[in-house]
Amino acid sequence: MNESRSFKAAQATSVRTIRIFPEHIKPGETLVLEFRDTANAQVLWHLGSWLAQAGTPVQPCTPVEDTN
Repeated sequence: MNESRSFKAAQATSVRTIRIFPEHIKPGETLVLEFRDTANAQVLWHLGSWLAQAGTPVQPCTPVEDTN
């Protein structure tokens, strides 16, 4: 299992719920969440998350069409 702080900072617990654990986020860091549609009708989306280093600019979301 992945034991990184990014993995521990946010976890999807259901299709409608994402839990954020602030104890794994250092002051000044930004938790970035990425959602991807899937082609699987049973799994509507996947969650990707990571912690951006303090002081690193994080750009606003821009939806991107998957070309695969």
